[in-house]
Amino acid sequence: ILGGARLSVCRMQHAFYRLPGLLSHALLLAAGFVPCIARLAPCTNFDDCTPELLEALDSCDDVEIPPLPGGRSWPVLPLHIKCSNQRILLQQGTRLEAKRWAYKGRGDHLLHLDRVANISIIGQPGATLRMHRDDYANASLYNHSEGRHAIALLGAIDITIQGVVVRESGGDGIYIGTGGLQVHGAFCQNIKVLDTVLTENYRQGMSVIAVE
Repeated sequence: ILGGARLSVCRMQHAFYRLPGLLSHALLLAAGFVPCIARLAPCTNFDDCTPELLEALDSCDDVEIPPLPGGRSWPVLPLHIKCSNQRILLQQGTRLEAKRWAYKGRGDHLLHLDRVANISIIGQPGATLRMHRDDYANASLYNHSEGRHAIALLGAIDITIQGVVVRESGGDGIYIGTGGLQVHGAFCQNIKVLDTVLTENYRQGMSVIAVE
């Protein structure tokens, strides 16, 4: 919860945060900006925690996601990360999980980053992103697709993914491709994947399609 003065400063910074590639976190810090952090309270909805996460992500603040009591996961619908210059921290033991029997679209992604810049997705020990590949293989409920990726980077720039386990996607654990137009869209640039486990994904752990 932010006080009034701090909240005003955060809102002033959002003009910078929403412009891809304008200023990195390092430059903002050097210029005297203090990162604003949305620290989520544990979600109490056992069925869908999407609204809480989207509110935090759309604030353009840095986001910290805590583990839930009893080892529960955060069940979510596809999350579109729209802000640039954002750090998303999954605290130790945090599990972000695709909501069961959702993700009907052939291109639905757990985390979708299209033409944003300077994003870090950081996991502390035990942080996990999980989908449900066996559900998506049920032909009576889902149209066949290899495009239900856990993390889709589309024309994204300066992205770091570190310290997470990515498992059981309906496509790739991480997909790196073009943003905007499918054929002649913007390439990804400067993508770092560090200390990350990609396991039991439907197609591949990672597909590198279009990156500079």
